[in-house]
Amino acid sequence: MSDNYPLPDREARKSEQMDKIRYLVDRLRPCVYIIECKCPNKISNIEQPHEGPMVRVGEGLTSKRLFYVGSSIRIIERLYEHNRGLTGAAKFTQQYRPIELVELRWYNSKEQAREQESIVAEEYRENGNGSWHVYQHHNQYQDFNWRD
Repeated sequence: MSDNYPLPDREARKSEQMDKIRYLVDRLRPCVYIIECKCPNKISNIEQPHEGPMVRVGEGLTSKRLFYVGSSIRIIERLYEHNRGLTGAAKFTQQYRPIELVELRWYNSKEQAREQESIVAEEYRENGNGSWHVYQHHNQYQDFNWRD
């Protein structure tokens, strides 16, 4: 996918959200996905996560763009979890509201998708020239720490 696709509104009914997400993703295969999340303009605009501590507030406030990079073999359900901010979603997307599915990259196995996740995240970091914050849950560099 090379174009951006707006995600449904978080408050929309489940059926409306699932229909739109199914429209975006018409097949299930292992993939790496990139979601752009909302950059807050002040700390009071950052949503409290449903569970656990807030994460890296500084990057959220100072970055021009925020991205979440993940991999999944059940992309429709995973995007729904992120979009709704459900407990099963990443704490990052509970806190920083997803606004757009930016890209999907399909792979032949979940192991291959997991390996490529770090590479995709690094591509986005390089493209942002330091002005983008890219969060990757399975970060091999462990440069993203939870804040107490």
